[in-house]
This record gives sequence, C-alpha cells and structure tokens, in this order.
Amino acid sequence: MILDALKRHNEKEQASFHMPGHKKGAGFMATPLESHVFTYDTTELCDTDALIAPQHEILEAEKR
Repeated sequence: MILDALKRHNEKEQASFHMPGHKKGAGFMATPLESHVFTYDTTELCDTDALIAPQHEILEAEKR
C-alpha cells in the first residue's frame, strides 16, 4: 500500500524542489545494490500521504 503509492509517485516525471535535497539519489555514487537507496526517500506530498494526518495509504497501514 505505502510502497505502491511511493512507486506511483516515482514513476511521474517531475522536478523535485522539496526536502530531502538529494534529488532521489541523482549523482550519488553507488554500487548496483545501493542504486535505489534514495528512490523512495521523499517527503509528505499530496500523492504520498501525510504522517501527521494520514488520509490514504498511511491510514490504511495503521489500521492493519
């Protein structure tokens, strides 16, 4: 659920002007195993839900 929302968010071609500032790992020198470390590290956006007042994926995960 949460991972699915993050995958959908990452599939969008969009510029990232929010925290964290590593731009999903762009420019990060990594081994093939580490190449996606920062891919899912994002902030609370309308399509990734909010920790403080979850309404979608996070809320459903908390109910489980």
